[in-house]
This record gives sequence, C-alpha cells and structure tokens, in this order.
Amino acid sequence: MQTQYPPTTVEKGDLTIEAAPLPVYLDLSIRAGGARQSDGAVLATVETYAVRAMPYAPPIQATIGLTRIWLQPSRVLASVARSRGQVWIAPIGLALFFFYARFFILTGLRAPHPDWILMRGVAGILLGWPLCAALLYLLSRWIGGFPHFASLLILGAWASLPLTLRSAVQGVYMLITGDIIASPGLTGLFQDGVPGSLAEGWQWAGYILAGRLDIYTLWWLALLVVSVRIGAGLPLRRSLLVVCGLALLILVSDGFLLAA
Repeated sequence: MQTQYPPTTVEKGDLTIEAAPLPVYLDLSIRAGGARQSDGAVLATVETYAVRAMPYAPPIQATIGLTRIWLQPSRVLASVARSRGQVWIAPIGLALFFFYARFFILTGLRAPHPDWILMRGVAGILLGWPLCAALLYLLSRWIGGFPHFASLLILGAWASLPLTLRSAVQGVYMLITGDIIASPGLTGLFQDGVPGSLAEGWQWAGYILAGRLDIYTLWWLALLVVSVRIGAGLPLRRSLLVVCGLALLILVSDGFLLAA
C-alpha cells in the first residue's frame, strides 16, 4: 500500500521551503477476531502487525541510471519509479540495438534460421516486456499487493538490462573468435550434446531451456524481485514468490511450445 503525505511548508522570514511528499510503501498484516458476550453483543478485536516501509529515493536521469544500476540497483530502480517522462526508452533502445548488432554478427557467421532468430528476438523484446509486466501485476494482485502497472512496466524494462548485457558480451565474443556460441547457458550438462531431432520432445525442450539459464538470467530475476518490491509494495518473501511464479509460467509455456 502506498501512503502519500501532504507537502510540508516552512516559512522563516523571506525564506519559504516546501518539502515534497515522500512515498512510503507499507506492508500491513491484519488479524481480526470476535467473541460474543453474555448480553448478545459481539466484541470485535483487530490487531495490526508487520508494518514495513520502503526507503525514499529521488528521481533520476536515464543516463545516470544506466551507469549506476550495476552497482546500486535498488536505489536506481526506486529512483526510476519516481522519474517522469519516457524513461523506458533508454533500456528498450539499448536492448534493440545490441540485439540487432548480435543478429548481424550471427548472419555474417551464417547461423541457421536467421529469420526465426530475428522474429523471436524482436517479439521477445517488444511483446515480452509488457507481457511480463502484466503477469507481474496479476500475480502481485493475487498475492495481496497493490501494484501499479505503469511502474512495473518501467521497472521491468530497467530490470532487463542484464539480458542486454548478455547480448553485448555474446556479440563481442563471436566477433572476436569468429565462432557461434555452441553451448550457451547450462547446455554443457547434456553429455550427448544437441538432441538429434525435434521428435525427442522434452529432451529438446530441456536443452533449449537450459541454454537460457545463466548468470544474466539470474541477475534479471533478482532485479525483478527488487522491482516488485518497489512497484507493488510487497515484502521480500512475497516478491520472491511473484517472480518465481513468473519464471515458472515462462518455463512451462516455452516447454510446451518447444515440445509441440
């Protein structure tokens, strides 16, 4: 729940200072009970406990946020949530730029199915970003939070910066070595390598999904936890549940699509 306090104005002589309202996110757990007395009246008791407040952070510029988010992710995401304007343009623009750079490198190395790579990558950025925000919104509402969709949309874009960094690192690696990355993520755990055909079903799906699990994906999920805490006002444990639910939905949907 987000509580807004009215501005505070202090006047001293010719000097007037107005303090802006500070947003405080509170997590309230309420327990109610009742007992019937001898005269028929009902005595109700309400107990409130577990009150938690999120720290205040001022707005931030996109250029400054892009340099500080790697060392101060919580502070930068809290500032992004309070910033005005199209602050989502910077992370989404970087994601598209490095994806196209990586795509052209793959095309030069004659990677198979370039059209599929292009379609899946652009759709994953432009459609997957708002879809993840919508799922985070619904899961946060279901678990008892008070999410703000616009905040989750912006925070989700900034939380995806580790995935953009992965595209940049992979692109530089392929450009230097001249080789396509054969075993991304955890695919090295498959002793037999790439499954022989799509007919192997779930083995192929497991191989593809293992290729998406790496340090950048875990970093992205960690930033999503911080984003849910800020955008939905949930405590850490509930934010973890929301992000785990999102990851499970993504894995199940991809598994069904790849195994079909």
